[in-house]
Amino acid sequence: MVSVEMEDTFTGIQKVMNKSAKPIHVILADDHTLVRAGIRALLEKLPGVKVIGEAGDGREVLNLVKAQRPDVVLMDIAMPGLNGLEAAERMARDFPKVRVIMPSNRGLPATCSRRRQPPNLKPPCTGWLTGKFI
Repeated sequence: MVSVEMEDTFTGIQKVMNKSAKPIHVILADDHTLVRAGIRALLEKLPGVKVIGEAGDGREVLNLVKAQRPDVVLMDIAMPGLNGLEAAERMARDFPKVRVIMPSNRGLPATCSRRRQPPNLKPPCTGWLTGKFI
């Protein structure tokens, strides 16, 4: 079973979908090509979702976000070079409208919890997926 901790993400995504007929633009970031291909295949079956880019590391995803301005980034934590948490922190600072969702089988890290952030700072992760992904 998969549990989802998404705070305001679902509401935010609903607002994006209700404001216009444009699809939700998603960038996938994972260093495993096969994982990205599988997630892309699943997302492309969803109406209103369009995968607009893929990245294999944190630096690449930051460049894509700057160029493409997605609505959502679905990003792995453990990537070579700049990891997912570091990339998410930079996105929260530089691209505050981009929602970052991170899957993990280890639970929510402290850096992504609103309870552990000062009230004036936005946590780097908008959503967190926990559970086994097989």
